[in-house]
Amino acid sequence: MDQRALLEQFFLLPHGWTFFAQQRKVARKPCRSGGAAFYRIYWFLSLDLGLHLLILLFGVWLRSRRLVHFLFRIILPWSIFPRWVTSDRSDRQLVMEHELFRHLEQEIFVRRSMVIAASHFVTDILKLADDSTHAFSSTTLSQLKSIDAQQTAQSLSGCLTHHYPVVFRRILPDDTLISMASGSGEDWYSISLLTYAKSRDEFFRVARFLAETMILLFDARLHWGKWCPVTADQIEQQYPELPTFREICRQFDPNGVFRNKFVDETLEI
Repeated sequence: MDQRALLEQFFLLPHGWTFFAQQRKVARKPCRSGGAAFYRIYWFLSLDLGLHLLILLFGVWLRSRRLVHFLFRIILPWSIFPRWVTSDRSDRQLVMEHELFRHLEQEIFVRRSMVIAASHFVTDILKLADDSTHAFSSTTLSQLKSIDAQQTAQSLSGCLTHHYPVVFRRILPDDTLISMASGSGEDWYSISLLTYAKSRDEFFRVARFLAETMILLFDARLHWGKWCPVTADQIEQQYPELPTFREICRQFDPNGVFRNKFVDETLEI
């Protein structure tokens, strides 16, 4: 992958279980194609507004499994034009406006060497959550068996029809103490699960299971600022510089002015 393509991202479309990728290349010289403005208008109206309104209608208000399937198998693929290439500023072309609608997100980070296996695992779990008759692949069965999670996985059967694309983003490694991309020479990929439902019990069940199992199977890390159902014991081995971070917090913030209950309990400061 081109090291300059820092913002490449791709999407797993549920229920069709196909991938759609956004790719970019750095132009040799600054330029803007004639269709760039039209592309932004198309993206905003059809995806940022249209897709999200249909997600709300089919998945949240009507709670229709069939209509959610129809959305991702027929409507969304039909509305995407994969050969449409434009030239413009990246901050205009690769921006998603999902913040226009209130939602909850869990973001799980895995190393580049794990992202393919992790994507298969997430797909298998979401398929089972949607369809109680789904049979796991042999690889997923072996993974679940290795952490004694088969029974818990089966308890998710038919509990949730996931109604949002699973978003994968590439993140370069950094040298900070406890960021999700710290302490590794590999690139990282974040896997985002979003829900627009107000009643979130089923989403929490599936998302918590994915978090707990992917930590064990793929050494995954969860985004601190999004839904993050982890404990201090689960993250202790993931961040080698965590003791240093704790000491800095105690030294410069002894009274906990810049901490809250989540930070104190999760990071054990």
